[in-house]
Amino acid sequence: MSLWIKAVTANGLSMIRQTSVQRLPPIAFEQRRFDSYFTMGKKRTGKPKGIKPRPAPVREPVIAAKLYENEISQGVFEARAKDLPEENMENPFVHAKGLCILCKHNITPDYKNIKLLSQFISTQTGRVFGRHITGLCKEQQECVEREIRKARAAGLMAYYFKHPEFFKDPKLCDPSRPLRPHPY
Repeated sequence: MSLWIKAVTANGLSMIRQTSVQRLPPIAFEQRRFDSYFTMGKKRTGKPKGIKPRPAPVREPVIAAKLYENEISQGVFEARAKDLPEENMENPFVHAKGLCILCKHNITPDYKNIKLLSQFISTQTGRVFGRHITGLCKEQQECVEREIRKARAAGLMAYYFKHPEFFKDPKLCDPSRPLRPHPY
């Protein structure tokens, strides 16, 4: 196959014969292009075109016990049926919910009980310890904070320090060793 190109010269038009370009057959070119460009050099996988899929035969699952039904006595099957786990059983892996010290002893904080409320206050600053230090449940912590505010408003407790008379009381909570990590 040769190509003819029209070229303009000084005298006018002339025809120049260009050398033919070596070309691959179209099928080989298409196949090479598809394999190298679109699949990044990997072979194409999948069903070849033109073959229709055949429906798979329907197979019923084989139950192992039915294979040996004649060899195993009926009493064994009845015993297996009784050996199934109970459905109404409690989860054995759930930990029992721990109670806070006030709930365990059924103590209700009161603003007049200064000795109890001072256990939940810092000695140096007078601030109320958080739940991660006191170990109280949410309801009891809120109740203790409310009662401390009431006692301070009534003038029974100081705002910025703990009364020295309560320094030697046994500690319910240790701020240097919190029970849980701090939420912040």
